[in-house]
Amino acid sequence: VQRSPNLAAFQGARHFAISVLAQHQQALASRFASPAVVDKFEQVALREAPEGVPVIDGALATLVCANDSRQRAGD
Repeated sequence: VQRSPNLAAFQGARHFAISVLAQHQQALASRFASPAVVDKFEQVALREAPEGVPVIDGALATLVCANDSRQRAGD
């Protein structure tokens, strides 16, 4: 069952970003993992990648991905 509240945003996006966070960014990682947080990006320091997607400023690494195909799978 695909119930993620973020599913529609990913399905409609041409690109998305994955931020690899450092150990000292645990609270930020928990914020993005929590279903209780509605606006994951509120008050998070961001910058825009050349592809137009928001990326977390200060992340250890950032992967910007093209949404070329999708596979049905669970969370």
